[in-house]
Amino acid sequence: MPSHPRRHSGKTLLVLQIIAVFVLAVAMLAAAYWRARQNGPLPTSRVAAMRGQDDYLQEKREIEEMRVKSREMWDRFVNVSEFRPKLLPEDIRLLEEAWMLREEYVLRNGQRGDYEMVNDGGTQKSVIEVIREKLHTIKAKEARARSEAEEIEANRLLEAGKFDEARKTYEKAIQFETEIKEKFPYSKMKDAMRDTHLDRRLKICIARPVWDAAQKLEKEADALLAKGEWKRAAEIYADVIEKEEFLRSTKYNDLFPSEYSRPVKLDEKRQTALAFPEDKRLSDEIERARKLAATGSNEEARKTWDAALAGYADLAKTYPRCAFTEPAPEKARRDEHDKTLMRPLAAEFAKRAAALDTALREGRADGAGGAAALILREADTAQKRYPAAFALDGTTYAKLRYIEMKAPDIATVHRLLAGFLLPVPGAPALRLMRCEVPQHFYALVMEGANPSAARGDLLPVDSVALPEAVEFCRRLGWLTGKNIRLPSADEFRLAVGGTAAARTAQAIQAWSFETSGGRAHEVATSRPNEHGFCDLLGNLAEWTRDDVLAADGTEIGGNYQNNRETLASVPTNSVPRRDKSRLRGFRILADDTPETPPPAASK
Repeated sequence: MPSHPRRHSGKTLLVLQIIAVFVLAVAMLAAAYWRARQNGPLPTSRVAAMRGQDDYLQEKREIEEMRVKSREMWDRFVNVSEFRPKLLPEDIRLLEEAWMLREEYVLRNGQRGDYEMVNDGGTQKSVIEVIREKLHTIKAKEARARSEAEEIEANRLLEAGKFDEARKTYEKAIQFETEIKEKFPYSKMKDAMRDTHLDRRLKICIARPVWDAAQKLEKEADALLAKGEWKRAAEIYADVIEKEEFLRSTKYNDLFPSEYSRPVKLDEKRQTALAFPEDKRLSDEIERARKLAATGSNEEARKTWDAALAGYADLAKTYPRCAFTEPAPEKARRDEHDKTLMRPLAAEFAKRAAALDTALREGRADGAGGAAALILREADTAQKRYPAAFALDGTTYAKLRYIEMKAPDIATVHRLLAGFLLPVPGAPALRLMRCEVPQHFYALVMEGANPSAARGDLLPVDSVALPEAVEFCRRLGWLTGKNIRLPSADEFRLAVGGTAAARTAQAIQAWSFETSGGRAHEVATSRPNEHGFCDLLGNLAEWTRDDVLAADGTEIGGNYQNNRETLASVPTNSVPRRDKSRLRGFRILADDTPETPPPAASK
């Protein structure tokens, strides 16, 4: 059989290994001892280093103890605060000690800082941050409570009008708020709106006495000015202005409900007070001018008025803000000046215009145009000199302009009208046109206008609205100086005649459906009635005098399309005032009834 190597058991192998390790260790110790004997004892530096290592380890142990202890103190505080509705002083001292110990721990731990993290409301924070925030919050709440207590007291003092004491108390409240910001910045108790509120209340304590004094002084100055003590009033107004400017400074400009222009308005009062004596003198001069004008001393009144207005112009330069030189009183003075001095001139112009009317009414038409032009020229000059007054009223001005323009035709108008008018039976002061207004006469008065549908100089004018007929009367009255108007229906019937037989006879002779051939005929071509009037019935219906405010007018007498029976009834119809018809014209009436003077005013 083949031979096998010798096999050792596992136990024998282990023993051999232990022996080998022991021999190696002895050898190493022997070698170390030999080297030590050769090199001498260990150096001192190495001993110190070994001792420093021990100190370092001791420092580490102390730092760790600080961490553990501060954490334990914090945990104790948390447990206590959860079950106490109000923290005790010893609880707060515990928190302060935990914070100081933790802060020392962080300081001694060097760059590592506070690496221990905790969950604070869902956010990971270091333990020192949590302790510090909690401590600052507690301290800040204490300061806020003191601040609010001071504010309540300050409010009470302010309501009582003790402004100086309230100011000092508000300053204490502000100091507590400043402490919150500077000493406890991690408390999250800073309140910018509260800072603004307290600052505003403090400013009120400073500004309110000034405001009250300004209001009181202004009333005092107003009363003095009303008494005529203008000098003292001006001094007080100056003091009020100074106080108002202080209140309108950057610090206090939003504290009181007052417009920014208040200092300007106060200066207006001050200047008014200073201008008071001069205004009194000038007002007396104006009153003197009024009296002079009332007595007819017009030239002296004019000089006095002009001097007073010049005085006010100088016053405006010296005191531009005073109430006496504001636009409204200045305009009132200027208007009164113009009206006062224009009054005698206007009366003279009216008198001359009335004299011109009289001359025209009496048939003295020569020179009427020149007289009207002269009045107008002098009135225009007076109007430019006194623009706030009227030299002539609107109607007189329009009449004179028309007379001036129609001067070449006035004599012709007078001659024609004289041949047209006949007295109305039973009314001697009334003279009615014997025929309808012919187109040539209408055009002569109305500057060539002729609205007629059927044209012909001697044909009656037709297609005339009632306002146009009234305007013709007005212009004819201007040119003749007479009261020219349309006849009323009753006045028209007087001219027709009263009996039925007379009306029937006129209807037979009139231009009617039976005789006209369906057209208008020239005026005065039908047989006149017993009073000399033609075409009262038939030819064209005629406008009558009516209420100017009524919506409709009235036509009378019928037209050439009506039969004789209808004409004999002297028909009337209501017609829109502005209606124009080829079947309608008009005739005029001169009313010489004397004007009744107005009743005397009762005393």
